[in-house]
Amino acid sequence: MFSTTQVMNVIRPVIADQMQQFPVFMQISIAKFMKDQGATGGASSAAPVFNTGDVLYKSSGKLFQSFIKNNAKNIYKAKQSGNKFELEYGSKIKYAAIHEFGGFIKGTPLTVIKSKSGRKMKKETTKMAQFFWFKYYKTKAPFFKRIALSVEQKGGVDIKARPYWQNAIDDFNSNVKERFTQQMRIAIVQQLQDMQNRTRE
Repeated sequence: MFSTTQVMNVIRPVIADQMQQFPVFMQISIAKFMKDQGATGGASSAAPVFNTGDVLYKSSGKLFQSFIKNNAKNIYKAKQSGNKFELEYGSKIKYAAIHEFGGFIKGTPLTVIKSKSGRKMKKETTKMAQFFWFKYYKTKAPFFKRIALSVEQKGGVDIKARPYWQNAIDDFNSNVKERFTQQMRIAIVQQLQDMQNRTRE
């Protein structure tokens, strides 16, 4: 017979090791709520369209990648106190929350000097608007012109809430959690069997 202390000394490292696999399982759920269509909404790069739907599009993929463990933008902090384990997991990307909850992003004020008909003119705008004007002049896509004009009018851009994180948590609890815990149970049982076998040698 093994004491409770002996058993827990075997189980605790197994749980800590299995927790390292949590991001892999969580990404299965996160991926369900991000579409691989990017900012163009599936249209050609020459004629992008607005995403007016409720599902978040992946453009660069940086947000999704930030949920990969060891990614520079990933949050993964595991804590253990006795037999209690805690895990903090998420993304450091600054726009992760605004995609989840929606909101308004205010542009950074900027004064530009423009030359028109041989005269220099000052124009008050934002860095955000200038970025989209640059994209418009480069691509000639009306999509970027509409955004630039909207940003200049509003002083920023409204972001519609497209929840992916809470939806992913709900999906994990309903469809993935059992697989995760089953894998942990198998690993624990294997270690206990190995401990028992060693005592028989």
